[in-house]
Amino acid sequence: MREANLSGIGYNTKVTAVDRPVTNHGMAGIKVQNQGPVRQIYDRTYYYNLLKTKNNEIVQEISKMKSEVEEINKDNNTYLTLERKYEALIKDVRKYEGELADYNLALDKYRSDTKPEDIEALYMHIKNQNDK
Repeated sequence: MREANLSGIGYNTKVTAVDRPVTNHGMAGIKVQNQGPVRQIYDRTYYYNLLKTKNNEIVQEISKMKSEVEEINKDNNTYLTLERKYEALIKDVRKYEGELADYNLALDKYRSDTKPEDIEALYMHIKNQNDK
């Protein structure tokens, strides 16, 4: 078998095909893919540009991480503020629950025709216990 001779004017000429439809029924033309030879000699500017690119990527990553840290700190401060507010509100809820229980007990005693003196004595007793 004979190998093809790949030298000559046609082989070395750069030919480009534009990506455009050949027909109006959806068939597309030739798509150009970049498969040519790559850089053969790596000189100082190649490495300089490579380092510059990597440095920019690192700077972007650092700024991204800094913004994430700021957001985490802001969320943490918000959480602490809300935690303090929750503690204050839970104290109020417990106080009101105690008062509601006292009122419900007094209402039960009133419905069962208990004497007002007994209700007042019971109220004072429960109030003293709650104050302790």
